[in-house]
Amino acid sequence: SIRLVTDEERLSWASASAAEWANRPLCRFHKAGRCLKGASCRFSHEEQVPVDASPRQPSDRETQLKEQLQFYLSDENLRYDYFFRNTIAASTGGWISLSSFLGCRRIQHLEATLQDISRALRHAPDVELREPPTGSEAVRRTTPCVWLQ
Repeated sequence: SIRLVTDEERLSWASASAAEWANRPLCRFHKAGRCLKGASCRFSHEEQVPVDASPRQPSDRETQLKEQLQFYLSDENLRYDYFFRNTIAASTGGWISLSSFLGCRRIQHLEATLQDISRALRHAPDVELREPPTGSEAVRRTTPCVWLQ
């Protein structure tokens, strides 16, 4: 349901200190570059950097994202997935734009960004990642798809 913000809430947010803002949850729309509320957003627009400097272990979300992306590119999925099969067949070299994955329901459920997808596929087996320049990030299988031969 939608609830309108009261003037009291708006004033309390305006008077919040920087430390209080840093502890607020990160705005998922800002993270995706789509927050329309700007300074009136009740969520933080500051990236929260982990304090721990120990080697980073992948989170459950990152693992789920990597597994889901690998599934989308698998023979098992491409047997039935006409969208990705046609995308591979239509592109020169079999490249799939990383932004194509953002439309997938499970990727949306994981609230993944292009950077998350790129990071998840960077060291994935059986795929090649094309990163630069910005806007042309893509991935392709290193082995030919049996359903496209």
